[in-house]
Amino acid sequence: MRVIQGRRFDYVVKVAKNSAELRSVASLRSRVFREDYDRVIKMDDSLQGVQRDRVLSTVEWDRLERRTQGGLVCVGAWLGEKCEVELEERILEESDRSAQLVGGGPVIGALDVVFGADGAEDLPQDVRSSGQGLLAYVSNVGVLGPCRCTGVAGSLLNFAVEAAATRSASRVYTHAIDLHGRSSLYHKHGFRRVSEAAAELEGHSGAVLLCKELR
Repeated sequence: MRVIQGRRFDYVVKVAKNSAELRSVASLRSRVFREDYDRVIKMDDSLQGVQRDRVLSTVEWDRLERRTQGGLVCVGAWLGEKCEVELEERILEESDRSAQLVGGGPVIGALDVVFGADGAEDLPQDVRSSGQGLLAYVSNVGVLGPCRCTGVAGSLLNFAVEAAATRSASRVYTHAIDLHGRSSLYHKHGFRRVSEAAAELEGHSGAVLLCKELR
């Protein structure tokens, strides 16, 4: 666990392990990744607003619990006790109750890390044969709207890279949408462009594969 004192608020970065923590991450993603969910999940038009978000959150919660049991590492950032009043109000307005931890603040950001040896099926197609030894792949990086551009995503990414180094991974990969500077976060943290994204990511226009060498 890591406590980070930001300029406008404090937050805690840690691995989400128990059911409550994974549920809070799932709730965050039902809001942050709405457009992505719409592409892959078809829902009845009568489901709107909060009801729709809860259904999506349940779907993601089930997926997270299955995948973390299979080795996926989910890293989350939760709001600490110190936060500007106006900003805290905005965060709470955008957070479902499921995102609130008992005795803690709402989740404000998260990402996933999967580890696999070169050629492992758990890794995306264009990563499987990209290096030797143990590889790490970062995905689903998302931060709640009011908390963007405050260092949260960078803290999550640093945590993931350090976890990969601890496990003696040789490289960390990720895909990014190279649009409106969105890949600049990764460049800032030492990731470099490898290639265009593989066919399985063609639905994301402008996606590129990035890599950070660890040794």
